[in-house]
Amino acid sequence: MDLIIAEKPQVAAAIAEAIGGKIEKEKGYIITGNYNITWCIGHLLEIKLPDEEKEWSFDTLPILTDGWSFQVSNKTKEQYNIIASLLDKAETIINAGDPDEEGQLIVDSILYKNGIIDLQGIETKQVKRLLINDFNTEVIKKELSTLKNNNDYLSLSLKAISRKLADMVFGYNLTRAYTLKNKEFGNTNVISVGRVQTPMLALIVRRELEIKNHIKSYYYTIKGSCSKIDGNNSLDFTYQTKAEEIDETKKIISEETANEILQRLNDNKDKAVVFKYETKEEIDNVPLPYNLLDLQVDCSKLYNMKADTVMSVTQSLREKHKAITYNRSDCNYLLDETYEEAPLIIACLQDINDEKLQNIINNANINIKSKAFNSSKTTAHTAIIPTQAKLEFSSFSDDEKKVFLLIANRFVIQFLPPAKYIRHNITIQVGDDILENTHRQLIDTGWRGILSEKDNDDIKNIDYSKIAENKKIEQIDFTSLKEETKPKKLYTTDTFLQDLKRVAVYCKDEKIKQLLKDKDKNKSGERGGIGTPATRSEIIKTLYERNYIKDEKNYLVATELGKDLILSLQDTITYPDMTALWHEQLKDMDSSIESVNAFVKSVTEFSVKEINDIHTRDIKFKSNAIKCPECNGFLKRIKWNGSFFWSCSNYPNCKVNFKDKDGKPDIWHYQTCQVCKSDRTVKKYYNKQGVAFWKCGKCNQIFSNGKNELPEFNKQKAIPSDKYKCLECNNPLIIRDGKFSKFWSCSAYPKCKTSYKDNNGEPLYNK
Repeated sequence: MDLIIAEKPQVAAAIAEAIGGKIEKEKGYIITGNYNITWCIGHLLEIKLPDEEKEWSFDTLPILTDGWSFQVSNKTKEQYNIIASLLDKAETIINAGDPDEEGQLIVDSILYKNGIIDLQGIETKQVKRLLINDFNTEVIKKELSTLKNNNDYLSLSLKAISRKLADMVFGYNLTRAYTLKNKEFGNTNVISVGRVQTPMLALIVRRELEIKNHIKSYYYTIKGSCSKIDGNNSLDFTYQTKAEEIDETKKIISEETANEILQRLNDNKDKAVVFKYETKEEIDNVPLPYNLLDLQVDCSKLYNMKADTVMSVTQSLREKHKAITYNRSDCNYLLDETYEEAPLIIACLQDINDEKLQNIINNANINIKSKAFNSSKTTAHTAIIPTQAKLEFSSFSDDEKKVFLLIANRFVIQFLPPAKYIRHNITIQVGDDILENTHRQLIDTGWRGILSEKDNDDIKNIDYSKIAENKKIEQIDFTSLKEETKPKKLYTTDTFLQDLKRVAVYCKDEKIKQLLKDKDKNKSGERGGIGTPATRSEIIKTLYERNYIKDEKNYLVATELGKDLILSLQDTITYPDMTALWHEQLKDMDSSIESVNAFVKSVTEFSVKEINDIHTRDIKFKSNAIKCPECNGFLKRIKWNGSFFWSCSNYPNCKVNFKDKDGKPDIWHYQTCQVCKSDRTVKKYYNKQGVAFWKCGKCNQIFSNGKNELPEFNKQKAIPSDKYKCLECNNPLIIRDGKFSKFWSCSAYPKCKTSYKDNNGEPLYNK
């Protein structure tokens, strides 16, 4: 029998349904026809480095990749063993992992560990590839009839392995090195460093610092207003600055310069003429269908939905409801053949009870083919669109409905007509100076009118037939506007996601900046980004979980912990240059294990250099640790037999320890005894009821614990004598301070009220 290995149980069930026939469900797999169909439940195997379990110490760094292997975790061992036994009996194996690098590796790693493939294209059994973007039965049947060779997609596995190894080598080594350095300041928190995570956090931190350090300044804009450009209507023009009038920001910052320009324009206003008038027809096409990132941006903007929530919702829409195509897509384009299938997809949407969607469907023209249908621009994936499936829309959760309707609306508007404009460019000349006005005139609302969407351009009621070149301007007034520079705004989730698409602008190295921009030259939406939409949302989630970022009035801000982390790290780690360069190397990687080793070697060399620098550099971490009162160590909170106490980091050289009080050490300090005057002999103790008291280790005098957690030397606690006893009841005597002199009384008071005078520190028994 042939064996199909899917990534998840839901995928396996959809494949079994598409194959048809009698379906038998066994533990961990399904039998139908000539197929055993099993699944991986995500990652059954993880890459493991030989040294990753070693003690955290500079002596054990760096952790290297020599001898890395795929390991089975205890949680997944049972399902892995089921797949391994099915592999033994399989004639042909079909990799049905998700159509991306991770999906390819999830199945390939199992085949590799069981000797079916060797990651260099050599197979001991025939291995095919089933690519499923859509859970629709007919689509799966079609893909089953056109299986590909698994070797054709082996490079995806190699890229996934390279990325994982790079992340491990970089993350493990740098995290441990910085954490060890942090511990030198008595801190116990882990300093988590990641190849993409850290530059992403740095963007948020730097944005806040930029706003905090913003220095208010002013610039000047010169405007000209023609009150009767066509004889009746007014139009505003903007002065076009000359190189000698502006600074590096291309603004006029000198008030004197602004006044000179204004004076010059007013002196020549009677010479103002239309220098040039040009028109150009423009088409405003419908927005492309969603990729994951664009969907996350809109969900954040419209519904304040976090990126990882959108990931989870789309996963449910795809796997549970079979309502959408592959949800982790980075592509905005569709195959040409999808255009032919569009009527069937739209027909499945006609039963959904949503007024906006039905309005779009009613206005859709299936003969319109938007630019989204272009096979040459698709990647391994296509844009996220609805499937050819009749849906139980009422069973969707509120979040599922919101996300699905965005996807459905964006697909159906591909069949709406474009909006049409005429762009008017009018240039006027005043002496030797130039002023310009550019605006668009809407001549056909197209899809914007159907969706009732506003146009951002002002609508001008100008009679353009009366505007001609060399026409004299009859009336024009000039003004100089003093404007204040504004700092950038704090990130929101959607603006942060948008910025991650253009990280290249934050690179320090101009060559790397250009490299990143070039890689996205023909890619919709991306303009030099790092990471993928799926990994970005996971990293943002991680930053929240590690308390590096938080939400504050709908803004995304760094916590004090996040700020301290970035400010303590090297620029090589916090700026995106290095990870951008590695991203480009991954993109160009060929299908060989040698390329994996070469790439990981470069990451390792970088990490080793950083470790050496961390070990020797004078790094200052803000210390939140509590100093030991007895030595130069720090106190550590330790759990023992179900309760906590605090111990010195220099144990066993320093053996002091303290009780835990509300998560903090109940610190005592040795005090000088005010009775026997011995230095640093008074120590804090607790009785069986947990009440604190102080005792001198020299004279054994006991003192009460004061409100300031220090001994009250003026309130000495009486100590029963080991030497002198009461003659009446034989209980120990206690020396006490009387009104005029000391005396001895029975410790059994008030049962025994016997007392004796003091005679130079001894009881006078003959009274």
